[in-house]
Parts: sequence; C-alpha cells; structure tokens
Amino acid sequence: MQNYIYNIEDTDFMCWLNLHNDCEKLILKGKVVDSQHREQLKEIELAVSAKKIKEIDISNFDSQKSVLYSDEYEDDWRESDDEDFGINILAKMIENRNHATTFVWCGDAILSSDLRTIVHHDPNKPVVIPETVEIIGKNAFADMENLWKITLPEHIKVIDDYAFANCHYLHTVTFPKEISKIGEYAFYECGLENVDFPSGIDYVPEGCFAENVYMEVHLPSTVKRICAFSFGPYMRDMWLPEGIEIIEACAFGGIKFIHISSTVKTIDKEFYQDEDGCSKIPYVDVALDNPYFFDKAGTLYKVGETDPYLGHEFMPEQEESWLTQTSKFSYQNEYTFEELKKLYYSVEPVNSEQTMFLVWNGNERCENIIDRYGNEYLNKKMVKDILFSFDHFIIVNKTAVYSTDMKELLLYSAILEYDITGCDKEGRIYVRKGEPVDEFYKDIFPDQSSPECWCIDVMGTPLLKNRYNGLEPFDDDGFAPACLGKLWGMIDKDENVVIPYAYKSIGHFDSKGMALVAKGSKKGYVDRNGKMVIPFHYNYFYKEFNNDDYAYAMVYKGVDAGEYFVGRDGENLGKFQPRSNNDKIYEKGFHIFFKGGKYGYCKQFARDFSGCIYQDIRLIDDYCIEVSADGIFYRQIRY
Repeated sequence: MQNYIYNIEDTDFMCWLNLHNDCEKLILKGKVVDSQHREQLKEIELAVSAKKIKEIDISNFDSQKSVLYSDEYEDDWRESDDEDFGINILAKMIENRNHATTFVWCGDAILSSDLRTIVHHDPNKPVVIPETVEIIGKNAFADMENLWKITLPEHIKVIDDYAFANCHYLHTVTFPKEISKIGEYAFYECGLENVDFPSGIDYVPEGCFAENVYMEVHLPSTVKRICAFSFGPYMRDMWLPEGIEIIEACAFGGIKFIHISSTVKTIDKEFYQDEDGCSKIPYVDVALDNPYFFDKAGTLYKVGETDPYLGHEFMPEQEESWLTQTSKFSYQNEYTFEELKKLYYSVEPVNSEQTMFLVWNGNERCENIIDRYGNEYLNKKMVKDILFSFDHFIIVNKTAVYSTDMKELLLYSAILEYDITGCDKEGRIYVRKGEPVDEFYKDIFPDQSSPECWCIDVMGTPLLKNRYNGLEPFDDDGFAPACLGKLWGMIDKDENVVIPYAYKSIGHFDSKGMALVAKGSKKGYVDRNGKMVIPFHYNYFYKEFNNDDYAYAMVYKGVDAGEYFVGRDGENLGKFQPRSNNDKIYEKGFHIFFKGGKYGYCKQFARDFSGCIYQDIRLIDDYCIEVSADGIFYRQIRY
C-alpha cells in the first residue's frame, strides 16, 4: 500500500492525486481555517467515497469543528448523498477523533484502523456491521432514508451521539444485552414504534428518542434519570417504573398522562413541555408511597406545599363535536334557494327537497352544511372535507357518514378496519384497507403490502363480490378504473372486465368514450373496447380531452421533444413555438403553435385553441395579437 502526504493548504487535490494515482493511504495534514479549502475538502471526499483512497489518516489534520459547522456549511455538512457538497465522510471522521484518527474501507463501511468503530456506511447498500465493531460512531448512520429495521449485533457496546439521527423510516431497533452507552440524540427524529430500553444503562440520554411520533417505550428499573428532551413531543402515556429518581426539563414533550413512581425525587417544572413550551399540563398519577410528591385529580403537588407544583391545576380538555348544537339554531328567517345563492359563493342542494345545502362563502377554507334558515351544522374548526351523495348521505372528514338532514350518524369508519376514500351519485361508499404502495419507495421497501379496495352501503354491506388493489368511483355509465396486483384496467358495474389489467394507470372515460392510460413513462388513450386510439408517445397530458376535441400533451426528450395539441385520432394539431425560455403555456397571454406552414394560438393553460389555420400571427404584446389568413390582411384579437 502506497502512503502519501497531502497538505490541505496546497491547491487542487485532484491534480495531486493524478500524480499519485497509486495512493491507497492518504495522510492528511494542514489546517482548515476558512472557506478557501472548501474545494479541496470536496475533492478528497469524492476520492474517498469512490474508494480511490482506501485508508485515510487525519492525526495531523487540524480542522476546527466551529469553522466547518458555520452557518454557511451547516446544512451541507450532514448531506449524505449529495456529491456537490462532499464533506460528509470527512465530517464523520473528525467527529469520531476520540475513537480513532486512521480510518479504512471495510466492505461498504468505513471503520477505524483497529476495526472497532464504524463511522460511515454506504447509504445505497444494505447495512452489514462487521463482527469486529464494538462502537457505532457519531452520525455513523445519520440520514439513511432506506434504513427501516436494525438488530444490533451483541458485540456492540457503544452507540455514540446522533448515530441514527434522521433515519425517518427506522421503526424497529433491537439493542444488544451488553451495551454500555447510548449517546445524545442517538435516535433523534426516527420512526421508532416500540422500544425496550437496555437494562445496562442507568439514564436515558438527552434527546435520545426526541421527535419519534407516538413511540411506546419500556424502561427497566435500572434507569435512574430521564434527561432533557428524551422523548416527544408526541408521547401520550408513560408509566415510570420503580427506580427512576430524576426527570429533567422537556423530558416528555406533549405527554397526556404520566405515572410517577415512588422513587422519583426530582421533577423539573417543565418536564412535560416541548421545545416551544406549547404542551398542556398532563394528567399526573403519583404512587401513594412517594415521599416527595402527591396528586389530586390529576394535579401534581409537592409534599408540604399547597399550590400546584406545575403552577396550574390539571384541566381536562373538553371534547369538541363535529356537529354544532342545534339548540343554538335560529328559525326566524327561511331563505329561498335563490336567496341563498346571493348569500354564498357556492350553494349545492344535498337532497331533492332542497332543505339542506353544501355551501362555501368564498372566504373561509372549509365548506359547511346549512338548512333553509342558514343554520350551520358543522364545527368550522374541525371540518376539513365534506363529500355527499345526493339524497343518500353526507361524509365529513372522510370518516363520519351522516343522513342528509344531519340528524343521524349512519357510519363511523374510525372504529372500523378501513378508510373512506370517496362516494358516488348512486350512494356507494368507497373504502380502502391498508395504504397505497408508494412507487417512490417500492425499491426501498419491497415488502409493502398492497391495499384492499371495495365499496359498501351505509350499513357497511359490501356492494362488490371482489376486492381490488385500487378502485376509483363508477362513472354515470357504470364503469370504474380498477387495479389487480400492480396493473390497472376497467370494470363495469357487474364487475366484468371491460379493459384488461395491463396499465400502470387508467383514468375514467371522457364524454366520447376515451380513457387516458399509462405504461412506464409514456401515456396514450384507449376507447371503450380497449383499442389504442392514441399510442404511447407522450410523457404527460397537461390538458386532457374531457369534452373537447383536442388535448395538450408533452414529450420530454428525443427528436420529438416539445409540447403539442393532439386530436382525438392522435393527429398532431400543432407544436408549441416558445418565444423564449420563459414562455410557458401556464403564463398569462397568447401562445403560438405551428403545423404545416401555418400558425395557431391559444390562451393561458391551453385554452381556446384556434387550430393552425393562419398564414401569419403577429404578437403585439402578451394580451394582443394580429392574425392573417393570407399574410396581407390582419385582424386584431385581444386576450
């Protein structure tokens, strides 16, 4: 192995490396003092990450952490897969100087030269921790988005600070029995669900499990101290075992209930706060034989003091209903339908008697249900979504199904095993069990189970004999896009297959019986018989046909790259002619198209396409053009 010394104060590391292309061990020297060494650091990082350098010695490399962690570099430093920044691996080596100063590649991981400490792992490779490793260094696995489960080998004794920080999909971790230390913020902002804390450690480190959503943790009796920001801010319930003595500030941000064991001696008065101090006082239950604290109706007191220890009594939250109280309704003025349309921006009857309406006033985010007297039936603070099936039911927040008079709760999916996804005019309620497979993460999580989709009535009775992996509502003609496995097709209301399951996606039939389908990265159209009308030539349809005889489509790459108006037979009606890089179809004004020696125009968002019928079009400005059929006489058109 050839050893060479490179001084960071020299310039152009890549030129130096080309002169020493047999360098396998780099001895890095010099002092990083300001941003002038940024390029060298990036070049060294690239060489190390590409394994051109298999060993690096930083014992004589002087880099001030405060310099590299300045505001300019703070976000760059922790980037795990962006080569443009290129200081991730070097940062981890410097942070772990207390463990070693020489590091080597071992498989897909970088270890200390004695092979006891792991400081980095290739984020694109499955995690395998070598048998020699006893210490997981600072930030060793930080930001690994594809890490979702890890069983730590029994030979691991130390997990250092931020070791698994920001591994957002890490939901399961198994600790070795002999582990003796876990660092601060070691599992910060992960996705851990259920944790058995190791019995060999007598405190929960600061920030250790901070920002893990609704995590359940089981603490052994050997734990004496809960440090600041250990859990939360989404903890709900916590039962502290005997043995714990000290609870520090913000230890349980956002907690709703906590049992204080008899051994607890010290509790910080802000133990339940999150970082912004927004959490409400939790219900506190204190063991009867605790000599320092006691509780009354959930309020915490200190022995010998009469005032609540946390400054306020525990006040249970009043559960709000989605429905407003009808006792507060007014029945003095009955409105006609026409009068209601003058009062609201939009008004839609939800029943044939026209006694109840879905309305929006044009200002607030949410809609509401009202009666003839203008009484609002839903709590604006809690309503996010309203759907209705005319004369059948009203769905609130895709959870509660009410009768159209809002007097009866017909179905409540929160206590059932499925989610409501929508409804149709015939009174079908579409439901789904399980989450849709996310195509973006399918390679990271190959074992994702496919959802089950079907439809029911308000009694919960299934209306289909089969269940699908994807299902869209039936249209007015009784056709619905459906998915089996990973491929989509079309079924009719009797569940006969109208279009075979052969596509990545499929849309509803439009008014003339054409449906948009996709295969791979290309899209086209099929008719009701499944015959290809427009072949898979386009990457994206910005404007679909709907009720028009033309669509607006795009080709991203190749000789046909561009944007086109397309006819229902697949013919090219005209190609977009941008006047500059800033001329986009979604910008205001007129846009010009060309085909066969003639020009056409449209307005913003591909509206009002004229067809390519003009000999010449002159742009006066974005809002005025002059068109000529013969190139001699022009007439003016304004936006």
